[in-house]
Amino acid sequence: MDRFDGTQDLHIHLQAFQTQFSTLPSRTICTFNDLAITFVSQFAANRAKKLEVTDLFDIKQMRGESLKKYLTRFNSATDQFFVKAFKKGLKPEQINNSLTLRRSASMGKSGPRQISTSRLRRI
Repeated sequence: MDRFDGTQDLHIHLQAFQTQFSTLPSRTICTFNDLAITFVSQFAANRAKKLEVTDLFDIKQMRGESLKKYLTRFNSATDQFFVKAFKKGLKPEQINNSLTLRRSASMGKSGPRQISTSRLRRI
């Protein structure tokens, strides 16, 4: 049974649980504690996994993937890890192109300049 994420009909989800519950062998649930243990063991795999730093660094911008789509895959990331992981996964040429196509007000009339890939990696 899939985890309820709010996009399904709640009544259908509960009905599926009731159906699954009714298929338990007779007298296997005698106390509330038995019910709790059975329920938790059945749905333990559906528990949301806490996001680890190493998980964030596995997210990379894919070839042909827009910056917007790449960014949406970080929606569940915590603020603490977001910026560092985003920079690490971003293709260097993407940020270089973005920086050279826009003229910063602080650059004045000298025009835009590229940031080297090695410098970007130190950011």
